[in-house]
Amino acid sequence: MPDKEYGIRGKYKPTGKEMDDLKLVYQRFEEMKEARQPFETKWDANDKQYEALRPTTQDEWQSSIYIPMTTAIVEGILAEIVDQSPQPLILPRTSEDVAPATVMKYAFAYTWDIGNGDIELYKTLKDGLVRGTGIAQEYFLSTPHKIQELVKFDPEKGIEEYEEREILDFDDPFMEALKLEDFYPDDKGRYLLDGPHSCRDCIRRYIMDIEDVRSFFDRPVWNDLNNLKYVQPGGDTDHFEFYKPPESINKEKEIEVLWYWNKQTDKLIVVANDVVLRSSPNPYIHKRLPFARLTDILRPHEFWGKGEADLLESLNEEINKIRRGRLDRLHLNIDPMWLTSEMEVFDEVELIARPHGMIRTSDPAATKEIRPSDTPPSAYREEEQLKEDAVRVTGFDDRLQSVSTTGTATEAAILKESAMKRIRLKLRLMEKGFLTQIGRLRVANIQQFYSTPKVEQIVGQKDSMEYRKAVENARSAGTLRNIDGEDYTESYRKVRLKDKKLEERGKNIFEVATRGWTFFELKPEHIRGHFDINVEAGSQLPISKPLLQQRTEQLAQHPIIMANVEQGNYDIGKIGDKLLRAHDFNPDDFRVEVAQEEVGTEEQRMAKVTKEIEMANVENEEMRKGKPIGPTPYATPKHTSIHLSYMKSEEFKRIPQNSPVVKIFTNHASGEMEAQKRRGGGETGGGVAGAASSGMNKMQGALTPNKGSSKNAMPAKMLGGGETPPVAG
Repeated sequence: MPDKEYGIRGKYKPTGKEMDDLKLVYQRFEEMKEARQPFETKWDANDKQYEALRPTTQDEWQSSIYIPMTTAIVEGILAEIVDQSPQPLILPRTSEDVAPATVMKYAFAYTWDIGNGDIELYKTLKDGLVRGTGIAQEYFLSTPHKIQELVKFDPEKGIEEYEEREILDFDDPFMEALKLEDFYPDDKGRYLLDGPHSCRDCIRRYIMDIEDVRSFFDRPVWNDLNNLKYVQPGGDTDHFEFYKPPESINKEKEIEVLWYWNKQTDKLIVVANDVVLRSSPNPYIHKRLPFARLTDILRPHEFWGKGEADLLESLNEEINKIRRGRLDRLHLNIDPMWLTSEMEVFDEVELIARPHGMIRTSDPAATKEIRPSDTPPSAYREEEQLKEDAVRVTGFDDRLQSVSTTGTATEAAILKESAMKRIRLKLRLMEKGFLTQIGRLRVANIQQFYSTPKVEQIVGQKDSMEYRKAVENARSAGTLRNIDGEDYTESYRKVRLKDKKLEERGKNIFEVATRGWTFFELKPEHIRGHFDINVEAGSQLPISKPLLQQRTEQLAQHPIIMANVEQGNYDIGKIGDKLLRAHDFNPDDFRVEVAQEEVGTEEQRMAKVTKEIEMANVENEEMRKGKPIGPTPYATPKHTSIHLSYMKSEEFKRIPQNSPVVKIFTNHASGEMEAQKRRGGGETGGGVAGAASSGMNKMQGALTPNKGSSKNAMPAKMLGGGETPPVAG
């Protein structure tokens, strides 16, 4: 114990391992703070340069304009990168990981969406471009809070009864862009990824209100040492042994909380104003530092990168000086100084230029109009320069993008691509150094926290029908749990999919196209596996919208694409969806409304197909006996294919060509196909010409009507239609 007695030691007296942890955190905090100091002095200047803050001047006529060149360049780069929305891509490591990787891909996309991943990525990227480095923390965020729920209300009797319960605003993986001032990396580390020079430990600093500290840490999981009662705000420096209250915090109500992460010793220590609240292994199964670093310009042997503001600092300052000097000269030309005789008695106020102003002299012939000199052409050139600065800050400048004002859109895109190599380099570093790391942490967090089922209590009167029904439904589904005499339902989290659904078939999981929203329950076996992380789309910058529309239209009309559509290799519906999206339309707004009877579950659709096949087999049996059966109303291509398959068989080929059976089969199949074609269903099985290669002449003769006879031809009628009566042979 030190010779000096500190006030906090009167109640809180750590010993042994707890004292060692306390010393370690504050010792490492001071070492990290000292190593970071040469870089953090630049951050405030970088922010002011990006914000284009105008300095104060002693004389109001002097210009204080700040040219926003840094702002323009940063925003231009951001617009190019963010528009692509790069995201990590989940890849299977072995063949056994294919099905889990399919599910994990959608789980990642779902958590990225609900956690505003694009917004947090934008914040981190902006920090990287302005300050040189952006830091994000990937963790599982749970935000519970208590509410008073109205359970009984009787306005006539004036009764209002509330019941307190806890709800979760957010309970999922989350990536948070950190303020650089709150992050302290290992003083000897060069990066956060694995490797010989990666950070061994780091600290994240929080400044919290004392009430927020008590609310958050008053749980066994965070207050495992039961020391929360000793935490108190700052105040007299002599009160604490290791902690020194920062000058910037409110010492009456704020707490400095340090979260110390150590990868080598697998340790998490949480310290609040000289009090250890938690000391335990890293609670995350990935056992990594839960942070990722993004750099603009990478310094190979430094943790902190170099930003655009650093590159432009001297240039921006010189441009500011030149522009201010020109504007000051313009001010002096408009309102010049005066050279007067010592005998004059003019007052300075009289010499200020103003409309209808008058300067009195002793010369009776001095009354005349005073006109200032014309505004010099440089003032107009300065106005044009200011307009160029405005274009620069908005980013809408063809010269900024090195695009010629003449030529086709393709030529413009090629010129733009050649000017974007520096941006591609930044995008590549972000993908490999930042998004890959975030992807690894997010996947591990999904596996850890989504494998635990959520338990919800069944509420209501236990003797009511609704309660008993809910219990019975949970029991039949195998999700009923009884805890301390109360009934609960157990379920796993679900992910939301748009126009797709996941179907589990044995050990495999398939993506099936559908319409609307679908949901898939993530059971532990669905997300268990080993994955590799890549970045979707790579560092390919998107082309402009008009060029994308032009290229999509050309591709949709390409002869090779159309040939594959005719052969059934490509889906014309998907091509149409892609074309509509390129023109900013929603494909769902153009779809044909599906009749209610056509909408059903997969089991219902399979049952319908099975019934059609059975009906076709029954019809084949009857027609083989010589019974005339007309085309089946609203027969599907699957139904007709059963008839065509039989007409290709050896048994059908042995039937004599002039037999009525051949004509019955031909009329039946051709009628169904003609109706399908007119309904938009197309031909089936390659048409009648391919139904029976050896019986071509039989069917051609049966399908060709006799001259001058309308017995086999029914003009203006749809064969096989819903209202068409069976045609006798």
